[in-house]
Amino acid sequence: MGKLKDKKSLDRDFDVQVRDLVRRSETNKPNLQTMNISKQLNILITDKDLTIAKVARLAKIPKQTLHNWSVGQSPRKIADVKKVADVLGVSVDYLCFGDAEKVPPEAPALDALVDGEWISGVFEVKIRKVKK
Repeated sequence: MGKLKDKKSLDRDFDVQVRDLVRRSETNKPNLQTMNISKQLNILITDKDLTIAKVARLAKIPKQTLHNWSVGQSPRKIADVKKVADVLGVSVDYLCFGDAEKVPPEAPALDALVDGEWISGVFEVKIRKVKK
């Protein structure tokens, strides 16, 4: 039967394992981009000859919220960011980080999906009542 380790030995082993985990996690950190919504917002508003008030009105969010973003405050609600991105005609990624596509990719039209071969043929649909 193996020896039982004393408390100091267990604590030392634990500390070594924790230090090793921290070291590995620090070297494997993902390359996170910093959000620069204020810069992007100001560029887009200027390019489109808009004002903060007009964008806020179109996005149906408070003008003060948009002003706060334009001076560097981080957004609190992603839904508001999406509304502003839609008004400006850009993706949320582009508004927040300044990269990716300016315009979000459009979904294929329903007609294009229906006309395809994958949905042609004869189908049978059964409807039955489910007991509760």
